[in-house]
Amino acid sequence: IISNNGTNTAYATTDDEVKISITASEPLANTDDYGFTGLMAALPFETRAGSDATEWELYITVSTHAEQIVAYSIAYYDENYNLGGSNIQNTMLDGSTVKIDRTAPIVTASISSNNTTNTLAIEDDVVTLVISSDEVLNAAPTITIDGNAATPNPTTPADSYSATRTMVLGDTQVDGDGDPTPIPFVVTKETLIDRAGNVPDVNLTTTNDASSVTFDATAPTITGITIESDNALDPTLAMPGDVVTIEFYTSDPTQEPVAKIVTEDALELNDNGDQVSWSATKTMDADDPEGVVEFEIDFNDLAGNPGVTVDDIMSGDDVTYDRQAPGITSVVVTSSNTDFPTLAKSGQIISVVINADVPLSSITGASIEENNITGTDISEITSSKWKLSYTLDGSEDDGSASYAFTATDLAGNTTDVSETGSDVTIDNTAPELTFVGIESDNSNTGYAKEDNTVTLTINSDSDLSEDDDLALKVY
Repeated sequence: IISNNGTNTAYATTDDEVKISITASEPLANTDDYGFTGLMAALPFETRAGSDATEWELYITVSTHAEQIVAYSIAYYDENYNLGGSNIQNTMLDGSTVKIDRTAPIVTASISSNNTTNTLAIEDDVVTLVISSDEVLNAAPTITIDGNAATPNPTTPADSYSATRTMVLGDTQVDGDGDPTPIPFVVTKETLIDRAGNVPDVNLTTTNDASSVTFDATAPTITGITIESDNALDPTLAMPGDVVTIEFYTSDPTQEPVAKIVTEDALELNDNGDQVSWSATKTMDADDPEGVVEFEIDFNDLAGNPGVTVDDIMSGDDVTYDRQAPGITSVVVTSSNTDFPTLAKSGQIISVVINADVPLSSITGASIEENNITGTDISEITSSKWKLSYTLDGSEDDGSASYAFTATDLAGNTTDVSETGSDVTIDNTAPELTFVGIESDNSNTGYAKEDNTVTLTINSDSDLSEDDDLALKVY
């Protein structure tokens, strides 16, 4: 049995002829009453004589025949009308068969990349197209990936093939509108021929499982980046315990970036899930170096293209880290007593002038002689020089004036100062005279005459000031 199929004579499709060739040991009859009877592929067949009555061809032209390996059962007679010893039935002496196949093969495709994300590819990634057919194809198909010929594997008849393309710069990345586009492929329909010669109506250009691969050879960039601190006083400064946050935006969705702040790993977040807007945070600690907070961001897009490491802001101000408490270089305590600036009494003002080694944001918790100093009694002379003022009301204890305060620098670091004494002594108590005496240099000290010197002696329980206007008056 054989077919006249132009692709494979063991198969037949519509309009192909399938014939059984018979050679008999004697001439055979082929009359209306004694001829060949039976069916081929469940339908009647026709006969054709060969060179003599010992050779015959029984044949059908494929039309509505069911798809099958052609089955047959044929009875025959010799010229003396003797029935053949057995029917010709389904088995040829040469082992040949013919299969009727009137349907084009159903071929599907799937595509993937060896990239970590198998729907994306970068330069040198390998894209693999897998083709599957519901029947064995007559030969390996012709395949192009992104317009480039791809060798199928295997190259022999099979029902499954694969073809690969190693991506290079210049391969298709975007469509005519500049939007990312899947890598195109074409499996030529004329080469998707089955063994019966059936061909699909169209080229195979799409996947059946919605798989696709997009080629991306463009490195991502950071389009914006800022840094700030949650410092209570100034977002451009940070002290231990403050959280420094970097916010940045990438040109394309990226894998989770690797961010370092002062060389330590930072916590990266993408709160809205768009993989474009990112933040990285770090809580500053006592081991971090002072100065401008340095950072570094490494990032790759989803395909794996690396972006250029970024270590500088694009807008706004840097954050400066300050972990040192402000130093107090001097404290000068004076009194408004013009005659004796180291002494003070009720109604006079004690001033405490504070000099720091750095600018201060405030002086708080201030007191003089345990009296709180607030409001306008705390004044800023310069950013690093401040003044406390207190007017004595007479209720203060006599003695060296005490003072206390907390100095806060611009970042919020603090230094506490508390002194129980100073260069100014409070004296709110009037002096008490312990002795007052008068005498002259007359032989009788209780009397004086012209030219005698009279001396007044005064003793006090405290030092008395000298007064040039003090004079002894004799009445």
